[in-house]
Amino acid sequence: MTYGRYETNCIDAFLDRLESDQRKTAQGETTRFQRLAQALRPPVLTTEAGGQFTLQNLAFLEGNWNTCYLNGRYTSPKRKEKGNGERKEVSAVLRVPKIRKDWFYAYFDRFSRLATEELAGHLNIVRMYEYGRDGKGLPYQIFAREPADLFQVLAERQKEANRQYTIRTDPNVAPSPKTKWGPTYFGPAEIVRKMHDLLESAEALESLGFLQVDWKPENVLVGEDGGLIATDLDFLLPLSADVETIEQIAKVNTPEYRAPETQSMAWYDVRSSIYQLGLIFHSLMTLSMVISRNQMSEDRETVEKAFAPAEDWLAKIYPHWIETVKKATAYAPQDRYQTFQEFREGIEAGYQSVMHPPSNVSLTSSPSVDRGQ
Repeated sequence: MTYGRYETNCIDAFLDRLESDQRKTAQGETTRFQRLAQALRPPVLTTEAGGQFTLQNLAFLEGNWNTCYLNGRYTSPKRKEKGNGERKEVSAVLRVPKIRKDWFYAYFDRFSRLATEELAGHLNIVRMYEYGRDGKGLPYQIFAREPADLFQVLAERQKEANRQYTIRTDPNVAPSPKTKWGPTYFGPAEIVRKMHDLLESAEALESLGFLQVDWKPENVLVGEDGGLIATDLDFLLPLSADVETIEQIAKVNTPEYRAPETQSMAWYDVRSSIYQLGLIFHSLMTLSMVISRNQMSEDRETVEKAFAPAEDWLAKIYPHWIETVKKATAYAPQDRYQTFQEFREGIEAGYQSVMHPPSNVSLTSSPSVDRGQ
């Protein structure tokens, strides 16, 4: 089944846009797509000792929506100097609190998820799928993509759409057995229209920094080999040195924001992208702590030096962070950190519990993954 002229032209126009970007790249020009890709690409972490960690994939485990598994490749500094660095698999498990399920659905509404998965793939960040919304456990898969893959992905989607998808707007119409998007589902043409909405907000994304997470460091457990972290995340929200940007986001992130039909779809897409970036950034930060712990032993001065720039940035923006939480979610973390000093003390307590765990706390064993060299 084919689409109408508008939908088909919409896809063709976007594919033409990508081809144009590729031509500009060949001529040495920098496009907005590429500026975004460069700004938002997850960083490769480098420890004080010179080792490097590169994210490989991030997946939610066993259909459990509030637990995700992350792994990457760590190159030790000693072998790196010889040009054939020893590589080890580094893994982590993160738990997102169940009490935030309503937030989770607000971030990953069907529209934003479908639109963001393709744009995120182009930006080499993540892709996410959700199957079903019954609350009984939602399997997700998140993995990095190379930017060049998007053109091929969209081309394949366009061919696939002619065979098995159609755009339905009647909420009473049941979905095809081949789809699991709910009673109203959309084909690639609708996805591309949402991508155009998101591109209109690209400048807003460009002005955003990465995220930080108010996590509970006392719950961090590190395996004996340093390969596993289990930590509870309290909430995610944007952090940026640009206070005006935070205030702008806070204006649209009101409690009424949870009603998709009353809000800007482009901002929905932006928020879901922000959430994904925050999850990856927090994962990399916590993995960095474990790697640093193994490399630096108990050299507290070296640890503080490594994290000092990030702490200065957090201290500057933390008050705005707390206010944004209150404005955006009507949630005041009264029993959590109200000041950056309290947050810092919590991090210290967590670090000490990792370095010197109580005798009654058993260290978590690593998941069964291939740790080949």
